[in-house]
Amino acid sequence: MSRYSKNIIKEDKQYNIAWGYDYPLNSYFIQEFDEKDDIVFDVDSYRSIKCHPLFPDKYQFSNGEILEVYKIYTDVIPEEHLEALVLDLPF
Repeated sequence: MSRYSKNIIKEDKQYNIAWGYDYPLNSYFIQEFDEKDDIVFDVDSYRSIKCHPLFPDKYQFSNGEILEVYKIYTDVIPEEHLEALVLDLPF
């Protein structure tokens, strides 16, 4: 599995964004954790654990839908990771 993470400041609070590619599941993911390391959301193309606030009650995401979530964090996620997702390639 590849997993990248970066701390961000949002609404004067620190959060951690983690994203990557899970080789055994052949799926992309993105997660957000709050300052207490509690999960805010988990978006995955295989099975999400906790819904994204913009996509309530959605537990499976296509690559295009995950790309929409990745685009929220374009200041954090490198362009080459976005391109790999579009091409359905691991990174």
